[in-house]
Amino acid sequence: SQQAYTSVVPVGTRVYAFSGQGGGSVAMDVGGTGDVSETHVVWTSNVNATYASTVFYQSRLCVFSRGVLSIIDADTGERLQQLRLKGAGITGNARFGSLDYASPVIAGERLYSLNASGQMYVYDLAGEVRQLSVNEITTDKEIFWGSPAVSQGNMVLRSSKHLYCVTDKGNTVTPTAVAEAAVATSDPAAAEASPAGGTQRYRRGRGSRGTGQQNTAGDPRPERPQRPVSADG
Repeated sequence: SQQAYTSVVPVGTRVYAFSGQGGGSVAMDVGGTGDVSETHVVWTSNVNATYASTVFYQSRLCVFSRGVLSIIDADTGERLQQLRLKGAGITGNARFGSLDYASPVIAGERLYSLNASGQMYVYDLAGEVRQLSVNEITTDKEIFWGSPAVSQGNMVLRSSKHLYCVTDKGNTVTPTAVAEAAVATSDPAAAEASPAGGTQRYRRGRGSRGTGQQNTAGDPRPERPQRPVSADG
């Protein structure tokens, strides 16, 4: 059978690994020689990921799998919270729609998770984790496989058709700034998608859904997606 393997999460001298489908998870201390299964395993769990890699935040692990976010205590492996992703709309991407190919990212105290249809879930990580909103990046039939990148207050997203740059409300984004942010993904093709020079106009995508709560100042704001368009728009 086919299997997916997400990236391991290293924190100090410990690593956390979550299987893609059905294999559970494990926390292990690094070091030692030979078979250290008995001496270095800290905990095991039946919590799985699917495609998105797990992220670590303040002694907690955030694991997305098949429309569910699990918050795991990094020290014990205990599942602290389990939240079903709410508010996503039905799109034309029936085959891929809700799959979590992209890994989540953290900016400030916000967790951002993008599904394959281009719907961005936003969570507040301060205290008990709670969903703030779900925002639609585009109404076009596009697939989002790549993980978002955050650079200098901008969030860069790449779909099967376009490169998007999301910024704070009221900010002006030049092609140069978009290219610089894209370079942070180590993806030359993404950087070339927005050549330097001049100022482009941007077309706004559809607005936020869900609770509709706004993000705090200074965080990237996926509820205001923007896409470069040609001068004749």
